[in-house]
Amino acid sequence: EDGTGTMSITKDSDSVIGIGTAFTSDDETRRIIILGVTYVIKKVIDNSNVQLRTTYSGESNTGLDYSFGAKLVGDPWEVKLPTELVKIDNLQEII
Repeated sequence: EDGTGTMSITKDSDSVIGIGTAFTSDDETRRIIILGVTYVIKKVIDNSNVQLRTTYSGESNTGLDYSFGAKLVGDPWEVKLPTELVKIDNLQEII
């Protein structure tokens, strides 16, 4: 989903400044894609300022478009697969 307005962001900062944006508290824990890189919104300060969970790794820039991804819900979970390899043979019919 494309976001409204544009944003300014500084390299190695977790603060995003929006211009014409409409961030709401419902956007917290939502993914935000900036220049093809996915970040997660940690906190919405107001309708034009958010804090990311991690710092922005790109170059400082202004007038950036952005889009929203899914909202993260619940605690993260881990899937563990068996650690031993299993070989399954093809069964052949015996006549």
